[in-house]
Amino acid sequence: MIRFPFELAGPADDADLRHVLAWTPTAGRIAVSFRREPSWFDAAVVDGFSRQVVACRDQSTGRIFGFGCRSLRHLYVNGLPAVVGYLSSLRVLPDNRNHGLVARGYAFFRRLHADSQTPFYLTTIAEGNETALRILTSGRAGLPNYHAAGRYHTIAIALPRRGAGFQPAAATRWQAGSLPHEIRKACADDLPAIVEFLNTVGPRRQFFPCYRQEDLLSPKGLLRGLQLGHLVLA
Repeated sequence: MIRFPFELAGPADDADLRHVLAWTPTAGRIAVSFRREPSWFDAAVVDGFSRQVVACRDQSTGRIFGFGCRSLRHLYVNGLPAVVGYLSSLRVLPDNRNHGLVARGYAFFRRLHADSQTPFYLTTIAEGNETALRILTSGRAGLPNYHAAGRYHTIAIALPRRGAGFQPAAATRWQAGSLPHEIRKACADDLPAIVEFLNTVGPRRQFFPCYRQEDLLSPKGLLRGLQLGHLVLA
């Protein structure tokens, strides 16, 4: 019997997945612990329209100690909508990192890839996480060939003290040349125009999401939890 088999995780494994995330912060100048509380699978709806969790389980304990995710998204590639895969959340608890699991995990990903739903995948690696960069781009042991596709910059926003918050005025107007401009919160009537705007500017940006109206307000949408009142329109 294989002590560390790979399999697809399900909702019954939610607690194990959240435990692994909590104990595997990303390395770098700033260590970040990525959490999905109180439910891993409920939070995962933002990853794409299809999500599979490849997990490694210790047969002696029945617990998952490492996993990775394969998601499928609708993105713009060279200006056109396409289904693109995303390999993410590769995590292994520190005491189990010397079992050759990365290669076996990617072999499982390869078998899933046989469904032919996407031609290629994206992966993001935090700058400074040299260990992950070295392992994943080595090409050894059957790992896929990774090629640099660009750099993402993430903005960190300092949260206000309790009781404070961002409260834009209902409407603000000023003159820019001869054209009046208005800044205000979005409302339900703006939803079609917001989606149209995103899908007008989106094709100009490589790998920009293809948004639909249900992605903004649905509990199963890519922007789950976003409210129209959170959007400020110009």
